[in-house]
Amino acid sequence: MRGFIYFFKFSWSANKKYIFSVVLKTILNSLIGLSILILPQYLIDSIITRELRNIIFWTILVVLTNFLGNIIMEYFNAEVYIQKNIVYNKFQLWFAGKQADARYEYIERDEVKTLYEQGCKYIYGFQGSQGFGVAFETFFELWGYIFIAVSVAIMIAYINIFLVMLIVVIVLIVSCIRNKVNKLVYQTNMEKVPFERKENYFKLLFSDYRYGKEIRLNNLKDFFLRKYDENLAQTNYYYAKNIRRYKGMTFINLLLNCIQDIAVYAVLIYRVLTAAITIGNFTMYLNAINKLSSNLVLITRSILKIKEFSLYYDSFEKYLNIIEENSESITLTKSEKKDEKCIEFQNVYFKYADNQEYVLKNINLKFEIGKHIAIVGNNGSGKSTLIKLLLRLYKPTSGRILLNGEDIQNINKEEYLKRLAVVFQDYKLFPLSLKENIVFGEKWEKEDLDEMLKNCELDEFLGKCEQGLETPLSREFDEKGIEPSGGEGQKICLVRALCKGADILILDEPTAALDPRAEFEIFKLFKEAIKNKTAILISHRLGMAKLCDKIIVLWKGEIVEEGTHETLMDQKNIYYELYIKQALWYK
Repeated sequence: MRGFIYFFKFSWSANKKYIFSVVLKTILNSLIGLSILILPQYLIDSIITRELRNIIFWTILVVLTNFLGNIIMEYFNAEVYIQKNIVYNKFQLWFAGKQADARYEYIERDEVKTLYEQGCKYIYGFQGSQGFGVAFETFFELWGYIFIAVSVAIMIAYINIFLVMLIVVIVLIVSCIRNKVNKLVYQTNMEKVPFERKENYFKLLFSDYRYGKEIRLNNLKDFFLRKYDENLAQTNYYYAKNIRRYKGMTFINLLLNCIQDIAVYAVLIYRVLTAAITIGNFTMYLNAINKLSSNLVLITRSILKIKEFSLYYDSFEKYLNIIEENSESITLTKSEKKDEKCIEFQNVYFKYADNQEYVLKNINLKFEIGKHIAIVGNNGSGKSTLIKLLLRLYKPTSGRILLNGEDIQNINKEEYLKRLAVVFQDYKLFPLSLKENIVFGEKWEKEDLDEMLKNCELDEFLGKCEQGLETPLSREFDEKGIEPSGGEGQKICLVRALCKGADILILDEPTAALDPRAEFEIFKLFKEAIKNKTAILISHRLGMAKLCDKIIVLWKGEIVEEGTHETLMDQKNIYYELYIKQALWYK
């Protein structure tokens, strides 16, 4: 019931019309169903007695009842769908906001991804045969089914209470079996989740252009098809397992229904032969028995569907609790923004949740404001992790990171991130216009943006954009869009970072896609643009580090050297070795 109450409150606050539409639809459906059941008996008896006036009257009434009933139900079905869609859209926006507020380190975890697959995808199936919309409507429809079942049971009991008891027992037996099967199916579906995730990945692999080049150039089609086939075999195993369970349940159901039909026909035929009921009554009672049986089945199925929803809701609730408990939106109140003076790491250690090894160990360093600092080291030394800690994508396992003496975890996230701009090597451009990719709705004059693009050597790229700043940076949604090269994409992200107006700029291999000469020119332009700002640079190309005021060398998660290029070269330790080895490639 927790799930129902939760989504009832959400639906009520999102769109009250949806609630009223569902309730009214349920009431009208029950009344129309009973009318259609009862009225035909009078028409049949009129036909048998050849009473023309009554035949005409009851024919018109039956036809009109069916006609108006269908019109009314079509209207309310459409209205419920429309109102439900409004709730669903609001739910999607609300849920997306919750996910966006969750700490980055949590959405990366496999157990969190699994919870999403187990529960949230089911909940999201709002407009299909699953999801909280269906479970919600099922709850109300359940009372309609109960009303019809009770009304019809009273009618049938008038001629033979044994039939009512028989039908109830058969339905209960079938429901118990179905409940057992549903629990087993749920368990199987949970086991199937990892393979379904892989299946979705393989579908993407063969349809997404981002993978197409590698697959074709390296003749990987057969390799991945084998992998795909192996995974499909696993999903098919679980699918077949569930089908076999349903087959067994269906056989028992059909056998019990056969016993029920024999009993029903025996009783009704006997009552007609003894003149206890008319032919019209025979038809009505036969339909009533079928109605009782079907509504009892609908009652049990509705209860089972609500129980099934509860199973998936548990996973949804766990997922929601994790992202809410680890939400950045609950970070402390805003503090007054001050001029930046110092960023400091104090005894910072960090390890991933599923790893016993520390990625960073005892990090103590200061970033002086207004200086340009390079962080270098071999792959896996912890450079990018350090930056993610600074950006609050991760939280230190122990230790603190301070801005002007204040722990960054105590600063409002939105306020804090306004102070920083970052360009990652795995930058992302969105299928939006060039302008939107840079300023994201902020107001900027065209001339100022043009100047920024020119300063970052993007004037030639801008010349290729037929719609200027409004040109989409993808052909995914607009065939008139343009696909930037790797170097052009990184330059666009540099412009994006500069336009943010942040005091601290972080560059994680920002020019990895550029040749050394272009990289040098871009960094000179960048360095000129940030004269009075702090810049933190991560680069594998140590030639870039020479342009910085300070170099920090990381090795296996620890700081092993600090100083200027000249100082570190004189020490002839790790930095010296790395620089000399790299310099050999350029001789």
